[in-house]
Amino acid sequence: MKRKTTVLERLAREEISRNIKYYMTLNKKITLQQLAELTGIPKSTLGNYTRKANSPTPEAVEKIARALEVDPEDIDPRLVNIEEAKQVVQNSQKLFDLEKENFRTNLKFLMKEKKITEREIAKMTGYTIGAISHWLTGLTTPPAEAATNISKALNIPVSTLLSKHSENLKMTILDAIPDDITEEDAKKIILFIKDKKYL
Repeated sequence: MKRKTTVLERLAREEISRNIKYYMTLNKKITLQQLAELTGIPKSTLGNYTRKANSPTPEAVEKIARALEVDPEDIDPRLVNIEEAKQVVQNSQKLFDLEKENFRTNLKFLMKEKKITEREIAKMTGYTIGAISHWLTGLTTPPAEAATNISKALNIPVSTLLSKHSENLKMTILDAIPDDITEEDAKKIILFIKDKKYL
């Protein structure tokens, strides 16, 4: 009985087929026959790879990659170093956690500065009051598009919500200073900011 192809295997075959074709074109438009001669893999077998009929073994991927002068993972993404992949995921999670904390802190600050309530933000963005309340207390994680939607509603750059709080304070205050301010008033503002440890 023929084994059923899993979704992951089907996607892998599609990616491998795409990669082989791409690097064959990139590498002086090498033909399937020439690739067969370089790798020692029958042309019909290579044809099965490019037609997504089969997945090459790691040994076959090594031969194809060597012939096309690329890394094996450039042909088969499943061959990426597992430890490296784990590190990427962990670093991404750390970055996400940091942005989430910045988002919570900065949104609280902006709401206070602009005297905006959770209800008003909910009305402007379409999110529920409960959802916004949970984001502010850290009970739940806001969806990826929340920062973009709220920044548009408040007419501010999205970076204002995701940057470090100290950077955000400086940016918010300094951006609010008019260009035609007098030198005397500018000094007063700078002293005020320093006194509040914003700079």
